[in-house]
Amino acid sequence: MSDTRICKSCAQPINSGHITALGANWHPEHFYCTICQQPITETHFYVHQERPCDQVCYENSIAPRCTLCNKALMGKYQINGWDERYCIDHAEKLAS
Repeated sequence: MSDTRICKSCAQPINSGHITALGANWHPEHFYCTICQQPITETHFYVHQERPCDQVCYENSIAPRCTLCNKALMGKYQINGWDERYCIDHAEKLAS
């Protein structure tokens, strides 16, 4: 049995440093944002369509937006019966 790690991106052996994320091993240069194609160096990232996405790209391109202020909804938010999304600030104001 071999302990050789295989990169999920290129399917080649990993001989030195590696990243373990999303249930797989990656060469550091192959663990990159699916939007901007830049390596992800932060420990926190998002997953979009089973691929990693850095926080800035997620906020700017993927995150749902508040119907009223267009702010990226990164945490908890509310959805009404018309599938409109509201940040917590607006959800609380609408409820009162």
